[in-house]
Amino acid sequence: MSQAGKAITAGGAAGPVLTLTADNAVAVTPFGGTINVLGDGVSITTTGNNGTHSITISSGQTDLLQTIDATQQTLATITLAPNEVVLVNSQVVGAYQAASNAAIGGDFEVLVRKQGAAGAAIIGNIVPIAAIKSNGSTAQITVATAGNTVTVRVTGEAATTINWKSVTTVVRQLAP
Repeated sequence: MSQAGKAITAGGAAGPVLTLTADNAVAVTPFGGTINVLGDGVSITTTGNNGTHSITISSGQTDLLQTIDATQQTLATITLAPNEVVLVNSQVVGAYQAASNAAIGGDFEVLVRKQGAAGAAIIGNIVPIAAIKSNGSTAQITVATAGNTVTVRVTGEAATTINWKSVTTVVRQLAP
């Protein structure tokens, strides 16, 4: 039985590992080299022949935060396992409550590795935080590593309420 053109959906909280199988209990293989999975918070794990490699792709981590002053706060946190490499892409938007037409937004991509018990370290450069701001805005979006985490941080403005949202995609790979 071919799975081409079929949609498989699930709702609610994350469940156990799911293996797609056909009616004859044989694992479904890609049609044309592709299996498409659609939905919020999708997590996909693929394993190569004889367990020679694996990759986990997590999509759609969404984080919300409200700032009321110019104090830096953590909007999103990505935790790394020992010997893991992650490619993090995050889009961030901030909407000012009190000021009409005021906003900030931006995105970045960063490659990070955690070697053994050592802390997470950025590999190369952050590809850029392209912040787009309203005129006069002093709000900021930054990214940093600390311990075994990558953090997306935002800094609001004094006496100003800003509602922040980020959508972060993480591609993970464990070193052999």
